[in-house]
Amino acid sequence: EEAAGYSLPRSGCVFLSVNDQDKEAAVTLAQDFVDLGFTILATRGTYTALVSAGLNPPDVALVLKTHEGRPNVLDAIKNDEIQLFISTASRTADATVSSKMLSDARAVRRAALSTKRPVVTTIAAARAVAQALRTLQTQSVDVMAMQDYHPQYARKQKEEVAAGSAGE
Repeated sequence: EEAAGYSLPRSGCVFLSVNDQDKEAAVTLAQDFVDLGFTILATRGTYTALVSAGLNPPDVALVLKTHEGRPNVLDAIKNDEIQLFISTASRTADATVSSKMLSDARAVRRAALSTKRPVVTTIAAARAVAQALRTLQTQSVDVMAMQDYHPQYARKQKEEVAAGSAGE
């Protein structure tokens, strides 16, 4: 994330909205983020799963989807209330997923991407982010370009570019 120009937040609010297949894994994930000092802003189904598993306010709060009313997740995005987005896609083959819900999910992802904050779309990637944040709490990390790790390749590339321009 950091090498790609996104810095991982060290605190704040995590938006969490997962499909039904990921709800069980989301409980452990949410607890990891709470343990790291974050609060969770979850959509109704995810919120219900988290509260049923023992996570409670103020660690977890409910946010409405756009078609459920206001204030909703788009309002939270516009108000700069979310530092990290975790949203796993609903399966389009699922008969319970309406086109309105899919359209809302796309609008939320577009708005999230416009914030230049990290957007995570799989549970595996979200676990990796939590692990990275855990590491960042105890260690400093320097982000370097690949050429810094492998200077022999950077020299070779410069030589190839120079040879190519000399032949023109």
